[in-house]
Amino acid sequence: MQFALVAQARNIGRIPHFRDDPLTPDGVKYPYCRLRCEKLHLDQPLVRKGSRKYGFSTVSLGSPLQRIVINMQKKILGLSLSLAVPVIFVLFISPMFIKPNVNEPLSTLVGFGVFWGLAFAVLVFTRKTENLPLTTIGWNSLSWKSALMAIGFGVLLSLLVPVLTLLVSAIFPPSNSGTVTQVVSNYSWWILFLSVITAGITEEILFRGYSLERLLEVTGNKWISGLISLVFFVAVHATGWNIAHIVGVVVPLGMILTGLYFWQRNVFFVIIVHVVIDLPLVIMALLA
Repeated sequence: MQFALVAQARNIGRIPHFRDDPLTPDGVKYPYCRLRCEKLHLDQPLVRKGSRKYGFSTVSLGSPLQRIVINMQKKILGLSLSLAVPVIFVLFISPMFIKPNVNEPLSTLVGFGVFWGLAFAVLVFTRKTENLPLTTIGWNSLSWKSALMAIGFGVLLSLLVPVLTLLVSAIFPPSNSGTVTQVVSNYSWWILFLSVITAGITEEILFRGYSLERLLEVTGNKWISGLISLVFFVAVHATGWNIAHIVGVVVPLGMILTGLYFWQRNVFFVIIVHVVIDLPLVIMALLA
């Protein structure tokens, strides 16, 4: 039996960082880990480095392979949160449990709240669980020039929507449900305004910023990453729009937004573009 001093990180799997700890009076930087003495049955002696003076020790938290596995597990969990959970909510939870029991517009507001919660959860997950800066999901500053460029792209793409609608109407039979006109007539302008802001911000964080960056790390291929993210993006729009709008508008605009993100690698850029694209819905409701 041997006695060993084992470093126990505050968060499992989190690599300890260095900082000036108040418990070190001389200001020397040591790994920010809580330590405890445990009696361990070891076949091999435990390699230990660091200072025993303050009870801190730099003990390895695992082999490189173990760290790779832990990082991959975090990516899978984060991608499940950003891609799978929104789809499960929209396709199953909302129509089965919320809409039958909650009247409009409250059910719509609940959906907005869920997406805001998921977007916030992804930001917290990035900072606290992955221990990464938000710049790793495209959370970068945006210049005025880039912001104006994003507005310009949004205006052009919003003008493209009716053109795409006319083109796809020649292929798919006309439908009175799930169209832009039906959506505008069914909801008041303030609900549509909240919808535009919610979709523009939360969907870009979930389906572009976080998912594209992490999928690119996993696959190493922009095309595969973009395709996977696009599938989930289209899926969350499956219940609100008809097939013609999904094929003719949602899919092309989702592809364009994906391309714009990979071009700029800035989530605020695509947020502005997305909001401007959807903003005509609010204007149409106000003029109706």
